[in-house]
Amino acid sequence: MTLGELYEAVACLGFETALDDEVLRRGFYAVLGRALETVGRLRPTDFRVALSHVAPDERRVLFEPRRLSDGETLTLPLPESAEQISLSVFGVGSVCLADGSGMRQESFSSLGESLLSFRCRGARELTVKAERDVTVGAISLSRALSPLAELLPLRGVRYDVKALCPGFAAFSSPALYLDGRPYLGAYTLVGSTLVLGLDAPSRLYELSLRLAMPIFSAADDPSRELPLPPETAALLPELVASFIWLDDAPEKAAYYASIYQRGAAQLRAEARRGATETVCCPNGW
Repeated sequence: MTLGELYEAVACLGFETALDDEVLRRGFYAVLGRALETVGRLRPTDFRVALSHVAPDERRVLFEPRRLSDGETLTLPLPESAEQISLSVFGVGSVCLADGSGMRQESFSSLGESLLSFRCRGARELTVKAERDVTVGAISLSRALSPLAELLPLRGVRYDVKALCPGFAAFSSPALYLDGRPYLGAYTLVGSTLVLGLDAPSRLYELSLRLAMPIFSAADDPSRELPLPPETAALLPELVASFIWLDDAPEKAAYYASIYQRGAAQLRAEARRGATETVCCPNGW
């Protein structure tokens, strides 16, 4: 179904040849995104994204938490082999990296833990300065990781999946695959973030996720296809109509909502039957 076909179908449900009323036209595009998300959940489609993971060779350089009072600093020399440094800090202060070209500084301020990560190739020393009381929980060094990766001291490697796939909406279940099978190692998912455990091998993984529906507007070409299979797209006209006329014609809206609900229930029932039914051949196979 195209955008133009849906527009015409909704107009017909309102007994109009077109949604000429400006309020109705704006309403169509305002509710279309919500309708697409609602219908899309009936037959969700998983999308696979490749993730190249490099296991860090983490080396801890601060073995015990260090508390810094106001104005106090902690300075650590860095080995030439260091490529990435990660810190766990609490409080209000700043982190400076000194190298041959000068100083790089980043401030932090939080009641809880702040996790900071820097590329430090060529840096000679690291300085943490407390503006108010600061606790440095851990400092770790590792070789350089992927540009999308961030080392969390003593925990794992964090990836922002939205940077890898801007259309990300949610993780599927299971979310992570290795060699075509669900990955059984340690990992956590929070929002759009994946954290792989430190024991995860350096390999090419696959992330299974669901994409957000695109946003449509009046400027779009009416021939633009809607990102839904025919059986779910067929439910859109009644659902969009029920949203549009909810305030001005609640009885009409309720009628179209009931039609949508019956169609949605039928799709769910077909999905359940498809998942559980078996076919027996008279020949026994």
